[in-house]
Order: sequence, then C-alpha cells, then structure tokens
Amino acid sequence: MNLWRALQTQPPRRFFYQQVATASTAPAASATTTDAILERFKVNPSQATQELVQAKKAGDGSALTPAFLARVLSMLFQARHTKEATAVLRLSLDESINLDYGKVIKGYNLDAMAPWVEANAASIPTTQHIAIIRKCLAMKKYSHAARFFRLVDTRHINADALSKDVMRLLTLVEACPDVARRRNVQDKIMTFLATGDGGPALVAAIHAVRPDATALSVRWTTNKLCRKKDDVASCLSQVNAIFAAALARKVRFDESMSITVAFSQTRQQGLDPAPLVHILLAMKGLGLVDAAEPSFMSATHACQRAGHWDLALVCYEEMWTAKQQSGMTTRLYNNGLFLCHQTRNTPVAKKLLDAMMADATIVPDDATARWIRHLLTHSASQLDVAAMTKYILHVQVAERKKAPTTQGAKGPTPKKSVVQKDEPLKIEGTTAKATDGDASSCSIM
Repeated sequence: MNLWRALQTQPPRRFFYQQVATASTAPAASATTTDAILERFKVNPSQATQELVQAKKAGDGSALTPAFLARVLSMLFQARHTKEATAVLRLSLDESINLDYGKVIKGYNLDAMAPWVEANAASIPTTQHIAIIRKCLAMKKYSHAARFFRLVDTRHINADALSKDVMRLLTLVEACPDVARRRNVQDKIMTFLATGDGGPALVAAIHAVRPDATALSVRWTTNKLCRKKDDVASCLSQVNAIFAAALARKVRFDESMSITVAFSQTRQQGLDPAPLVHILLAMKGLGLVDAAEPSFMSATHACQRAGHWDLALVCYEEMWTAKQQSGMTTRLYNNGLFLCHQTRNTPVAKKLLDAMMADATIVPDDATARWIRHLLTHSASQLDVAAMTKYILHVQVAERKKAPTTQGAKGPTPKKSVVQKDEPLKIEGTTAKATDGDASSCSIM
C-alpha cells in the first residue's frame, strides 16, 4: 500500500472532502496531503508512526523529506509522545534522511532527545553532533552542550565549526556545584569567544571555580588574542595581564606554546617584550614553567629585536642551563656567542666555548669562527686563545677534506669553508655585517 494512502486511512472529518488522488502518483506530497498526514499523527500518533516506519522499510517512503519529518517530530515532542518521536529519529538515521538534528532540537524537547542522542552517538555523524552542540550553546543550555560534547571529544572536529578548548572549559566548569556561579563563568567564556574582551577577568573567574582549568583558559585566551588582526597592541596588553594573573595564582604550565606565540607576536609587532619576559622569568623561578627551547628562545629573539641584549642573554642562559648542554646545536651556540659579544659577557662566553669544544656532535661553522674572533677583540686575556684557535683550525681542516672541490684552470681547488672578513654574515636567514661593537648590524633575527 502506498505510504501516503496508508497514513490517510480514515482521515479526520474536516479532511473528508479533500482531494488526495494525486498522492499515489506524485513523487512528493502536496501541502494538503502533508497536512492530512500530520493530522493523522495528532489523532493516533502511535499507529501513524508505526505505519510511517513500516512503509519506509517497504520502500514506499520516497515522499518523506527532512522538512516533513521535522514537522512530525515537532508535533510528537510537543505532545510528549517521546517513544514515537525517537522512533522517527531512528528512522531518519537508519534511512540516511538528511535531517538537521540541530534544527529539530528545541528547549522543550532537549531532555527527551538527550537519551536518544547518547544511545546512538556512534551512528550519528560528527557534523550532526556539532549542530546539536551549537544549538545548545545558542540556547545557553551549557549542561546539555557539555553532555553531548563528551560523546565526541576524541573525534576530529574542525576548529572553525566548534572549538574543543571552549567546550572543554565549559565541561570542566560544569563540575562547579554552585549553579549561579557556574552559569556566570560559562557566560563569560561565551562572551570572550564572541568579543575577545575580558581575558584576565575570565581567567580569574575560571580559577575561582575550577583551578585545574586555569592553564587551559590561559592557553585558549592568549592564542585567540594573538590571532586577532586589529588592535594588536591592546590584545597583547591583555596577554601580559593574563600571564600576570596566572603568575599571581601560581598556575603551572606543562606546555609552552601559548608563551611562544605571545613572544612571536610581540616581536613581529615591534612591541616591548620586557614586561612579559619578567613574568616568564618569575614563573621559571617558581617552577611554574620549564625553560623549554621554543618559549625561551622566542623570548630571546623578541629581546634581541628590541635591543634588550642583557635580558636576551638571561633568557638564553635559562634555556641553555635547562638543556644541560644536551640537544644543543651549532646554531644555538652561535646565538649565545653573539649575545656574549653584544653584552661583553666573557664568563658566559667561556662556559659556552668550553661546552662547545667538549661536545663532539658540534661542528663550528663560519659564524662560530667570526663570533669567536669578535670575542677575542675584547676578552682575549680571559679566554684560552690557543685552545680555541686549535679547535677552529682542526675542524676547518677536517671539513676541507670532506668538502667537494671545484675544477679550476690549474686543477682542483678546495672550496672555501671560512668567510672572508668583509663578507656579509648570514645567521638564521638574515644578512648582517659583523662589526665589532655595533649592535644594530649584528642581529640574528
């Protein structure tokens, strides 16, 4: 029997005289026919639902559309026919009917739909889960949003569609027993998501209700602020205040990406990194951060860009000490020698050179030789000139033996391995003239 005829059996009296002959031949139901079918759901929802499901399984459901099912579900949920509504939801899932669950969910049916969503989480596409969660957020139903997010937390989700950091913060705050306080913090999270304002106050509010979520809140707020393209100076001022708030509350950071990003933006915008550097060093002193290479070298480069040579060397030393001379590279050592030359810090230069010469994995290059030569111009009496000269020459000879040769008119000649005195010096992608005592011309940025 045709689906639409089955559903129109014994129609209500006011539809008795309506013409429905075209329903058996048309691929989609007319508005009048659809209204008649919906009326059937009002009269006997259980039987109408059963006939709908059976007809679809029999292959007679071509006239079903997402819009029609959405109207059926709205009617069933409003009449509190939850069993029948979930049967229709199951039908849409089994038959791959493109029904937008985010549009189906309303405030009045959220509690009724939640168990069905949880029971069928594995079968529901991620895009549908996202639509459901976003609808809950739009209605400020944070508890339901957190409940649904737990079902897909481990799935890949495009950050443009739904921020996992935001959802994890909302979910963590959900554990606060004080409903009013919890709701206030969750509202602050959503406000910051929309406007980017009030970052420090948000971090403080989250720490007050869920201290173990503070580090995540700092990471999320700083990364969001650092991605903004307008009013960058104000955003970075907020970033400094956020890290200051974290320091005041002694928040421990197990990752350094947010700090690295903040210093990178500070350097790119030509802003003074000193306030944030002092916060970073204070956090390191309290054991709240590790002197990881990404964050501390990012701070070092920002200080170099601003001409804070002494502060740059302090950051560099923290990184070098934390590495305990393992995992160092020629590039990192050259950076340190450059800073020692700029600051005339011979004791640190001696420590770096001793460690460098003792490390068989380090091969000095042209830049190493040049910075050593500049160090000797003002610190020769405190450095082992003979040992350094022997070290550089020994490595250069070994490198020449391995270097490819070029065929000249008089036969093969080895390629040069040391730059000449007046050649431009290239370090980290920037060309600079190495002139003694000229900080502006000796940059590794």
